[in-house]
Amino acid sequence: MRELIYDNVRIQFLSEEVLRLEVRYGAYFTDRNTLWIPDRGAFEKAGKRLPESQSRSRENQGRQQSLVVREEATQEHSRPQRFLLGDLLLVLPNPKEGLRGLQIFREGKCVYQYERVKINGKLPAPAQTPWIYPLLDVPRILLPEKNCSTSEKKKNILQWDAEDLYLLVCKKDARKLREAYVCLTGRADMLREAVLEDQKIEPCLKQPLRLLKAASDGKSEAETPANGLYTEILKNPERYFQDRKKELPYLDYLEMTECQRETNLKQMLRKPGNGSLLPMLYRNVYESWENGMPICHRLDWEYPQDKKVLLYLQEFMIGDLLVVPEKEKSEIYLPEGLWLYPWTGKVYQGKRCRKLKNQSEQLELYIRLGAVLILAEDTACVKEQSWELLTMDYYPCKECLQDGFLYEDDRETDAYKNGKYRKTYYHTSYDGNQKAYGLSISNAEGDFAGRFAGKRRTLRIRCHELLGERVKQVLINGRKQIFERILKSKEAKVFGTAGAAPDSDVAELVVEHPLSECLHVDFVME
Repeated sequence: MRELIYDNVRIQFLSEEVLRLEVRYGAYFTDRNTLWIPDRGAFEKAGKRLPESQSRSRENQGRQQSLVVREEATQEHSRPQRFLLGDLLLVLPNPKEGLRGLQIFREGKCVYQYERVKINGKLPAPAQTPWIYPLLDVPRILLPEKNCSTSEKKKNILQWDAEDLYLLVCKKDARKLREAYVCLTGRADMLREAVLEDQKIEPCLKQPLRLLKAASDGKSEAETPANGLYTEILKNPERYFQDRKKELPYLDYLEMTECQRETNLKQMLRKPGNGSLLPMLYRNVYESWENGMPICHRLDWEYPQDKKVLLYLQEFMIGDLLVVPEKEKSEIYLPEGLWLYPWTGKVYQGKRCRKLKNQSEQLELYIRLGAVLILAEDTACVKEQSWELLTMDYYPCKECLQDGFLYEDDRETDAYKNGKYRKTYYHTSYDGNQKAYGLSISNAEGDFAGRFAGKRRTLRIRCHELLGERVKQVLINGRKQIFERILKSKEAKVFGTAGAAPDSDVAELVVEHPLSECLHVDFVME
């Protein structure tokens, strides 16, 4: 990590996306972990090092700066300091006065001006993502160090007037912002499948609450930090951090009550007799833990340039499924793409509104064409659900090619934090000359221990014959295969793992897949 010190201001280059500016507190700077920044070494562990050329002060560009600058007492830096950070220009008017007047310019335009605004745990909607997102750690609550005396644990716990600013250079990229935010502020524990079965998909215990619980559990009164507000937080953390319940990295806030959300998700994910969509949901949970991606999200997350989606905030997406949980409005909006209504098989063109003629209790749900839905056999207990047999439901589309992965771990321990998990990637393609849709499945990457860590599985691969297309031939790794065509049935279940589908005829075949091998399936059309 590189840093520069100018009078009362220290500048640290934590990564390519994160810059820290800290004002001296009393007589010192601090590198201790805080409630909001629990692991300052996370960026270094992730291997995100700032290129040497990007961290040069404009006034020191001619010098070699491979060492950390700490000789602040021997230099005078009272005049304005200017730094070039890629295409950004940082201007600090007077380091003696702290961060007052700090500005950052890009192409002559100011993209950030310092304001003392404390963290509230909420991130902007994707369409409102700024070029630079500020995160001011105030009040700064220092976490006790491991090897310190009891008296030191009580010292300087709460610092109301500290100025400790982190600038997340996300360049209006909502995904990059959430990835940097989660890496900086820490990850909440992953939701396990047993929790998902109860539809509790919004983590109620975010990182600060987890840290507070760890700080108070199993410790004597003398060892617990006691300092005014900090003690009150320990007593009632939910009240102090109540705004974090709407934290977007984990679940973009939807304009419906928790009861409505749980009811509709239960209706969609766990209908008796249907295949289970939990493999898809579990992958989303992993991405939420790893990169801060929302488990389910509003339409403007995937379509930030489409301003019309902001008028339909009751709609949301999980993977390639668009869900309309409320029927209070007489119309819905389908964004760009082709959308299948699975109960009838009708395909709708995107970027248009659709009028709802009859208000029914049936969940309004659409599948984005091009999707590959991975389904597991439905069971009474999710913890016992085996993924040795999975169904890959493919809804082909020439204009929308997809890629994704299946995520697996032991489902019980936190070994995933140490890389003990497995991913199997897949992607789709289209060959216009052969009139063939391709589905490529990679060999599994990674490994884990436990009863679910099998070395091979059975795949039931189903291609839905939509938009007037019909499968003529199926090839696996270039070899012709026998397949079964199952005719459409209105009585069939949506997301069924075998048999007929309500939307179209289905070309189905079953293959054995050793997880150490790759698999490529071609569906050649008539």
